[in-house]
Amino acid sequence: MREILKIPHDAVIPDVEEVMKLQGIPSDSILPPKITDLYKRAFSIFIETKDPKGLIGEVSATDLENILTIAGGNIINSVISSMFKKGTNLALFVFTLGTEISDTINNLFAKNEFALGSMLDSIASASADRGGEYGEKFFLNYLRDLGSVSPDHRALMYSPGYCGWDITGQKKLFRYLKPGDIGISINESSLMTPIKSISGVIISGKKDIHYLKEDFDFCKTCTGKNCRERILRIKKEE
Repeated sequence: MREILKIPHDAVIPDVEEVMKLQGIPSDSILPPKITDLYKRAFSIFIETKDPKGLIGEVSATDLENILTIAGGNIINSVISSMFKKGTNLALFVFTLGTEISDTINNLFAKNEFALGSMLDSIASASADRGGEYGEKFFLNYLRDLGSVSPDHRALMYSPGYCGWDITGQKKLFRYLKPGDIGISINESSLMTPIKSISGVIISGKKDIHYLKEDFDFCKTCTGKNCRERILRIKKEE
């Protein structure tokens, strides 16, 4: 299976709390009128400029192992390299909000409209996370329709740049999935264009394979701890 996904616009609209967290504002804060107005202006631009698209393709464990293998023939020491063989089904996934919103963010910063640009950037980043969740749900539903998974299976995406998987891992992922079909490219520094794009591997398997312990060396320096939120999201479904 390899499929271009025209993702529903309402599937990638983030909660205000998600956006404010990226702005460094605690979820229990009362937002001052100035921030509320800024959010409304940025959200209006977001609605007008987003163009969500995704591309998903199944990948074998052998091909994924090749993607994860670095120079010298050694597989990277990362969360995904330690767990992908525990999954029953694997897929490569990319998502983008399109060129217009990315260009708009860059233009706002270029015009020194930093507050508005920063708020729009946070909305777009939170929206990209929602795009990843859409890919996870799409893949799991696809497998359910095939009868390939049991009720206790869950699918989560793991991305280059996180949890020990170097950002340069995107290059091999791109060679396999070829996301140029939805307008995503990558440069020599492994940065994607449009900027509001994400990539990764979706692993489907029994939900407890995703209950990771923080016992990797890179966990000691991690400040995001996003894995804890992802695990909590799965547990809330129980």
